[in-house]
Amino acid sequence: MRIGAKTTADGEAGVRWLDKDGKPRIAAATTDDGHASVAWFDTDGNTRISAGTRADGLASVQWNDKDEKLRIKAATHADGTASVTWGDKDGQARIAAATFPDGTVILPTEDLTPPNKP
Repeated sequence: MRIGAKTTADGEAGVRWLDKDGKPRIAAATTDDGHASVAWFDTDGNTRISAGTRADGLASVQWNDKDEKLRIKAATHADGTASVTWGDKDGQARIAAATFPDGTVILPTEDLTPPNKP
């Protein structure tokens, strides 16, 4: 099987595309509460890119490294805020930039988790 689709009694629906070895490569799903998502996987089955929307207004796209650690995430919210976060090799958020509904911008200038210094 290379493509699978299913629905559940609680309103979820999904489609998965598999590679020739049966490993997932793409998955798309919806839920009855308004969530919709799609994810792309590498040849090891790790999530590398994901995108989604939720009924509460959140929309996001995230890029992960080969170990599924966060590298970049961009998000918008129903209240008008938007943000971009960059992660380090350990998946820890290192830099974040955001806008607020009133138009102000926040960009931290201090790294709260600096690497060890000699």
